[in-house]
Amino acid sequence: MSDAREQANQAADRVRDDLLTTLKELDRRRLQAADWRYQVQTHQRALIIAGSVVVGAVALGVGLMVARRQRAGRHQVQRRWKALGRAWNHPERVATKADDAPGFQQLLRKVLLAFGVALASRVGKRAAVSMVPTKPRRPGEPYPH
Repeated sequence: MSDAREQANQAADRVRDDLLTTLKELDRRRLQAADWRYQVQTHQRALIIAGSVVVGAVALGVGLMVARRQRAGRHQVQRRWKALGRAWNHPERVATKADDAPGFQQLLRKVLLAFGVALASRVGKRAAVSMVPTKPRRPGEPYPH
């Protein structure tokens, strides 16, 4: 009987040792996963590649922005000369007011404006009603939507 008990104790000790070894390894891996210095050292090549891509994208964006501004500056002078030529050729069309537009255009603009205001007010009212809960009719009754 004592021999079986001794074997059971030895088996339990082996299982405990294996469990403690596994727990120590898990703790070590947890500490490594949270250690940013270790992660940087381990993934240094991937970080360098990712950083290079980000720097390249930013440099490309800045370069495109500078090129666009230079191009816009050159074309702005040309557009102003063309606009001056159009104003010289057709002085009656320079800086016209909305009141000078034909009657049907004024009417269409006003109808569209009225429709837009009505639509916006209806959407705003629905949003306000849905955000503010109403009181329940009886205690324990859910809010109506």
